[in-house]
Amino acid sequence: MPEYEIRIFKSEGFPTLISCGSQLSDLHAIRSARKMAQRGGSFEVWRGPECITGLARLPEPPAA
Repeated sequence: MPEYEIRIFKSEGFPTLISCGSQLSDLHAIRSARKMAQRGGSFEVWRGPECITGLARLPEPPAA
């Protein structure tokens, strides 16, 4: 099973919880992160060096 790191963020943008562990798939890891974040909180899910969902995956704003 792949290893994942889940980062839960407060409104200030700093991680308040970092959890590491095995999950069956990316989808299972994302579901676990949603449960931990509660009520629409921000989170990131990492599989190794790759952020599979969350704040680090947001696209760059267009150059002005």
